[in-house]
Parts: sequence; C-alpha cells; structure tokens
Amino acid sequence: MPVISAPEASAGPADVYDIYGSVTDVLGNELAGVTVRNGGQVTATDAAGDYRLGQTATGTFTLRASRSDLAAATRTVDILVPQDTRADFVMLYAHQPTLSPNLLSTAEQAVTVAVEVTGTAPDPDDTCVWLRHGDQETQAAQIPGVSPPRWETELVIPQGTAEGLHRVDHWAEVCSTGEVISWVGHANYEVDNTAPTLSAPTPTSWTKPEAIIGVTAGDLVGVDTARSYLELDGTQLNGSWTGYRLQASTSALEPGTHTARAVIRDYAGNTNDITWTFTVDPDAPELTGPSPTGTIEGSQDSTPTLSVHAEDRASGIASSSVQMWISRGPLRTRVDAVYNRASDAITYQVPDQPRGIGVGQGPLLPGSYTVEVQVADRVGWTAATSWTFEVEGPPPVFGSEPRVLSVI
Repeated sequence: MPVISAPEASAGPADVYDIYGSVTDVLGNELAGVTVRNGGQVTATDAAGDYRLGQTATGTFTLRASRSDLAAATRTVDILVPQDTRADFVMLYAHQPTLSPNLLSTAEQAVTVAVEVTGTAPDPDDTCVWLRHGDQETQAAQIPGVSPPRWETELVIPQGTAEGLHRVDHWAEVCSTGEVISWVGHANYEVDNTAPTLSAPTPTSWTKPEAIIGVTAGDLVGVDTARSYLELDGTQLNGSWTGYRLQASTSALEPGTHTARAVIRDYAGNTNDITWTFTVDPDAPELTGPSPTGTIEGSQDSTPTLSVHAEDRASGIASSSVQMWISRGPLRTRVDAVYNRASDAITYQVPDQPRGIGVGQGPLLPGSYTVEVQVADRVGWTAATSWTFEVEGPPPVFGSEPRVLSVI
C-alpha cells in the first residue's frame, strides 16, 4: 500500500500541488531509473530513488512504477484536499528464467533441462536463487564474472512424465537472512511423448525409373523438418517439404525392387520411421503377332478373330487401357476387345450377325481393313501397333439381300 504522508509546503502557487515519494527495494535500497506514471504524466526516480509528479486537482489517482528488472507495482492515491501528497513504492526484483529444452519427450528416457536465471540484486554474492519443480526445491549456482548476474542449475525430468505443460517456480532471497527480494516467477516446459504420424508413402508397387519418393507426416507440436529425411536403398535423399509432405525426385533407377525409408522427427525429439518397397518397370509393353494379316477369303471367313499378343515383363498390362479400332477406308470404329492375362492375348471376334452399324460389328465386306491396338502397363508405359489385311470374295448376305452399314 502507498505511504501517505502529512502535507508539505508546495513549491508552486497555492493552487498547484504534487504527488511525490521514493522507490526502494524490500531491503530499503533506493532504486534509480524507475518510471512512475499517473495517466499521461510520466517521470523517473533520481539517483536517490525519489520522484515527483505535478497535480492540479483533487481526486483518486492510480500510479504505476516499473523498471525492466523489477516487478511492476501499482498504487492508488486519494487526494482529498489540494496539498502535496507522498506515495512511496517498495518493489520486488523480477528475474527472467530460460529453460533449455523447453519442449521435450520423456517417452524413452529422462531428460535434463538446463535452467538459467538472469536478473539484478542489491548484492549478487549474497543472493540465492531457488527453483521449485513439483515438490522439489533446487538452489541455482551463481555464474561468476557476468553482468547482469546469472544463476544456473539443472532439472531432471523423469521418464514417463505426463504430456502437457509443467511449471517451474523461481524466486530470489538474501542468502544470509532468507528474506525474499523478488516476486515468485514462473516458467513452463512442455512434454510431448507422441511420435509423428506417417501416411501415404509413395510409390508402393510399380513405378517408372523416374519416381517421386514421398511420405506425409503430422505432429501436434510440429515436425522438425531439418532433422527429418528420406532414404533410398540406404542412401539419404535430398528431399524437400511441401506442407506436411516430404518428397524427393529420383531418375534412372535400376530395374527391380528398391527399399525406401522415411525418418521423421518432431521438435520434442520423438521419432517415427516407415520402410516400404517398390519395383521399377523400365520398359513399355510389347505388341507382337497380329492376326489376321495378308488376304482372307470372305466367302469362307468373313468373321475372323482379330488378335495381337501383348506382353509386359514387369508391372503387367492394365486391362482397362486396352483399346482396339477397325477401319475400312475413311470409316473407323472402336470395338470391344478382350484382354486375357493368362495368354497375354488381345482379341476381338467379328460377329456372324450384325450388332451395330460400325465397321467390324458384323461380317466383313470385301476390302482392305486396318486394325489399331493401344495398351498401357500399370506404371503408364504405352504401346501401340497397327496392321492391315484384305477380305476377298462375294459380300456376305443378311436375310434376302446384302447390307452395308458402317460409321466412323
């Protein structure tokens, strides 16, 4: 509480009066350079710890005293009659702690936290700094020959300490008397025992020799990107982060199976890793043995089976990619070819009865035909081929008269 003294004579005219006083620590030492505010009025204590603020009215005033190394103090002063009024401050020192690390994991072992406390004191050599962590109190040791004074100690955080924020209290005393000269300050450290989550590793089956190795990572306290990495066949890759995904581009990979690994670390020190394999497919499929070729006799075989052998020695043909077209002159029709994985054959049976108006959707008329086939394997390599054949002989008869139906 402020100390309100008896009136003193004003230094100014009779209608001008001041709020004044002194600022000391709890030991009575004068404190210079302390800022004292009353609303918009600001002053600072002199070398003797004294201050003075001019006033011109009665009322209630809230004063605030502050200095960077002191705990700020607030005082309310009631001035009932125009007169100089005294309001003294007794202030506590405010020390600043640093905990390193202040984010840690105790999932696998105990962790030692270095604590350093910085602050001022009337006699640093007779100042003891204490820390309270849970039910344990520890005295910090003064670091000799530094300014401002600093004290240091260590706290051992046991293995299995619960996740969340934990508080460390700190204060200063006069060693010789035990008198507290600072406020009780607080510092926090956070325990995170949960490792990062890893998902969506790529590639996981087949890929081309040019591949992007990647994994997505998530963590509540944040992924330590500088200490996380990708490996391929035991060699660390030069990866980069895009959001929560770590990726690295590779080229000219050898055919066969490769092993990828991601090692992801969070800022608390928790680590998670994942290993997966994939296989490189270096080549496109091969299309061989087209049939029929040359000339066929329409009167004997106007409904041939169109076929080609499709082989891919690695990832295999993607059935959904198989496409076949038949064209006669300017007319071209896509037909429903079938891929047989067991025999590697792509086939289309020309029907003996019309099933549509397109080329190849009924018995073939005499003329020249072109067959086109396109496929892709499971990694995206594509292959295409085409061949021609001739149909000779009289046109097929449907019912009582011939019909020619075809579309592009």
